Amino acid sequence: MTLCTTISVMWRKVAAAGDDKQATFTKAKFAVPISPEAVEADWTALGYSKPKVESYAQGWSRGEHTHPVHLIMTIVAGRMEFVFGEERYVVEPGDEIFYAANTVHSARNLYDGTTQMMESYKR
Repeated sequence: MTLCTTISVMWRKVAAAGDDKQATFTKAKFAVPISPEAVEADWTALGYSKPKVESYAQGWSRGEHTHPVHLIMTIVAGRMEFVFGEERYVVEPGDEIFYAANTVHSARNLYDGTTQMMESYKR
């Protein structure tokens, strides 16, 4: 008996408020366990800053807010939720989420522990 595993990639786009760019979510973009070097190479080739790893404690959340820079992120360990208007994304290890500067969103840690997320920005 042969077992096959399929990994699917999903692109979802959300209009970014006041910007002609769009937010994107890519399921399983990076192999798990995450190679920080692979993520950094990918993002710096796109013009993003050197990534840093941020930690979000169990129960952490932040209501609607914006950032003055374009952000790109992937989960190293744990699980986060991002909400852009009516769209909700659950981001897990290896997933990538991008959103343009000044995009209104909220975020929270869904993991039963600390979530670690690689983050990078571009002006």
